[in-house]
Amino acid sequence: MGLLSLLALSPPAFAQEQETPPPMPLEQQEAIQSLDKLQGLIDDLAKATTTATAAKKNECMKAIGITQFCECIAEKSPVGISFVGYVSILAGTKDDFHYDQLSDEDKKLFDATRASREKCVSWKGKNESVTPTSYPSSNRDAKSAKE
Repeated sequence: MGLLSLLALSPPAFAQEQETPPPMPLEQQEAIQSLDKLQGLIDDLAKATTTATAAKKNECMKAIGITQFCECIAEKSPVGISFVGYVSILAGTKDDFHYDQLSDEDKKLFDATRASREKCVSWKGKNESVTPTSYPSSNRDAKSAKE
């Protein structure tokens, strides 16, 4: 066997002298663990959001039965509001909910819920005769709508 054959069969010299990397500093290990935990929380939140959205769509389908509308409500209304909460907010007035006494966060949820309805009523269903329409049920609702 010639010298070239031996060189071809033997691993390179630098491969035989592999150095182990220095240990990672404790702070870096803790940072990686924190990032892993945070990623787990983000994954859990994404699953909870998906579950809540699906539940809201299912509740809407039981009550309304129009897929496009229910998908819109499920996607456009705040995740923290169930379909029953959505209906309650739409059926009531700001006075019913003591809107002025709500926290800023709750006011945002209330307002976003009402806004989601407006985004979803512009859809066109297969049956053109079935179109969601806004009718104030009383003068008090008309007054509240102006607020």
